[in-house]
Formats: sequence, C-alpha cells, structure tokens
Amino acid sequence: MKKLNFKPKIGSGDTGYTDIKSMKVKKTDKRIKFNAALDKINALIGLVRSFKKDKELFKIQQDILKISSFAAGYGEKKEIENSIELLTLKIKSFPCAKIPKKFIVFGSNKKSALINLIRTEIRIAEIQAWEINKKEIAVYLNRLSDYLFLLSLKK
Repeated sequence: MKKLNFKPKIGSGDTGYTDIKSMKVKKTDKRIKFNAALDKINALIGLVRSFKKDKELFKIQQDILKISSFAAGYGEKKEIENSIELLTLKIKSFPCAKIPKKFIVFGSNKKSALINLIRTEIRIAEIQAWEINKKEIAVYLNRLSDYLFLLSLKK
C-alpha cells in the first residue's frame, strides 16, 4: 500500500463539510459516516493489539485502511477481492471441532469480548457498505465478521 503525504487542515471541517476526491461533501453523507465507522473499527482493533502484538489483526487494520480509501474513491477493487479470498481461506482452515453448535455468551476473557465487540461494529459497517453500494466492501466485512467470530474462540 502506498503511503500518502497527509497534513491535517485544522478547522477545515468546522462548517460541517469535508472533502472526498476534491469534492465538498456534508459530514452527514453516508460515505463519511461509513468511513467514521471504519475508523472506529480500526481503533478498536488497535486496542486489542495493545494487549499483545498480533500479525493477523495488524493485517486486518491494513485492510480496513484500504477499504476506507476505496470507499472514498481511491484504490483498486482487486485489492479488496484479494483480501476476501485470503479471509475465506483462513475461515475454511479453521478446525470445525472448535465451532460451537449453539449460541454462546461472550465475555469469557477480555480479548475475546473485545474481538466480539469489534465484530458487532463490523456488522453495522457492513450494512452501511450496502447503503453506499459498495458490494466488494460489504462482502469483505461480512467475511471479516465471520473470521473474527472464529478468532474470538481461539483467544
């Protein structure tokens, strides 16, 4: 992923507008709300990673940044599709014996509880992705929700 030179424009959003690809957009625009949801997800994943460095979660954070960029009109659809394929493979490789056969109550430990909190935020973001007609992103988020559910069982 390319690094962008970013210098915040302090106060530029004080009017209730922001920029997407050099276009002024209301901060209440669905795309802005969606990117705010992704920002929250990324921050929550960072919180979980602060307990113990985790390469898988770091990769997911990188994916979330790509998705945020893609939702704003940058990046390649193929990058999202590749991330979907990788998550699908990880899900398929998960041992079936560990998958519960009934509903479970979350909170057996802090890390698992936080991962499930993130998973619920991802489900909300997935709905928002469908609202802004970003099918690839919605599919990725659906897959990510499944993956994090399984990951929470491991932790």
